Amino acid sequence: MPRSPLAAIAALSVAASAAMAAEPSSKPYDFSGAWHSAAGGVKIEQAGADLKATYVNPDGRIVATVTGRTAEGYWMTARPSKHRCAEEKDGARYWGHVRFTASASGDSFAGRVSFCEDAYTAPGSRKWSAKRD
Repeated sequence: MPRSPLAAIAALSVAASAAMAAEPSSKPYDFSGAWHSAAGGVKIEQAGADLKATYVNPDGRIVATVTGRTAEGYWMTARPSKHRCAEEKDGARYWGHVRFTASASGDSFAGRVSFCEDAYTAPGSRKWSAKRD
């Protein structure tokens, strides 16, 4: 017995949905390399979505997860400042949230950093940007 046009369309729709679900998700942007911000050099290493960075500040480091072109995580440093946190993060009393997004060209990124538990969008957070060396 021949299939109805509606049954054929439904079968094609199910097959297309299954194929799309099987496709791998887009890879996160690769921030790996040397960058330069107003505060100095930043060296980023990335494996998949896991980003780790070091920066000029003594023992300055960033741990983040990359989704698409955006990295979001924490910065930490041993360098004392007026923003000493009540709790430690990865052994540091000076830390905060960080979020930055790569430009369309990939030669720069821009975002924000905060202090301690404050969100990167909180009052007192700061803009942060860098360009590839």
